[in-house]
Amino acid sequence: MLVSIIIPTKNRGHIINETLDSILCQTYTNWECIIVDDGSNDNTETIITTYILKDARFKYYKRPNDYPSGGNGARNYGFKKSKGTYVNWFDSDDIMYPNKIQIQVKAFTGKLDFVACYGRHFGTHTSTLVIKETHNDPLYDYFFNTHSFPTPSILWKKDFLLNKSLFNNKLVIYQELEFHYRMLAHRPTYLIRKEELYKVRRGHQSIVVNRSKSKFKYSTLNCFKSNYSVTQEVNDIQKPLKKKILNYLSYRITSVSFGIMADMNLKNRLIFFYSNFNLFNGFKNHMRIISYIKLMLGYFLFTIFSKGYNVFLPKKFDYRNSIK
Repeated sequence: MLVSIIIPTKNRGHIINETLDSILCQTYTNWECIIVDDGSNDNTETIITTYILKDARFKYYKRPNDYPSGGNGARNYGFKKSKGTYVNWFDSDDIMYPNKIQIQVKAFTGKLDFVACYGRHFGTHTSTLVIKETHNDPLYDYFFNTHSFPTPSILWKKDFLLNKSLFNNKLVIYQELEFHYRMLAHRPTYLIRKEELYKVRRGHQSIVVNRSKSKFKYSTLNCFKSNYSVTQEVNDIQKPLKKKILNYLSYRITSVSFGIMADMNLKNRLIFFYSNFNLFNGFKNHMRIISYIKLMLGYFLFTIFSKGYNVFLPKKFDYRNSIK
């Protein structure tokens, strides 16, 4: 079975060779490596060309203009160009252990939609990237039990991903969290291999469109709004767990919203509050009435006077005890 390894890159000429060497060393040999350049202006293309000349399994593309700039657009375009039965998105500064693909392909059965594995941080600090087992519902444990998946860890069955929205092009941060949560809401069957099979580098910048604080704040807000919307639409989850997830996301949405409004004048705060009113007002469906009143009072005070944050979040909002 062909495995498509998809790598977005930008200005990684000084380091991408380590990633490509780790792919060349895979004991599983039936792979293609699709590298999508997001607009490099260094020697990235030159370095990649040397690998293409050595091994035709490497493919190099430049992200077309109809795909938004950024790592997400490059990942999505790479998926479009992929031909494999399985897909593994990987980053251009990370390292695969030689047996990563072989172990994950071997673990697949006909019923599985993806196989994940452990990894390790290296660079500025080291730590094991563990995916904890799920004991409740995977969506609940995603937030409450570290049942989350780094992108390089997963080998996907491509058929599962077809006809689904992939990485959100509007996000410059938390795109992995948003994407994997949406995929889990489709209820895939999966296996976690409890062994380290890759390394994630720390200390290098990611591929992003704009690293401004404003972009990051809105990206964070849009991520949690997406998580909230997805949770609302899931019906095969126990109601108490669903309410806990929704309350947790309400807390995250509120915290980020206050952070965004803090940089606005009164007019823009009013516009922001009005445009999100239906979302905020919907929190009453899963919150206790006193918690909901505090939330709306906090929003009102902060919108009008740029004060009142502590009315709703004195220290840390207890989302577990605010449920109806």
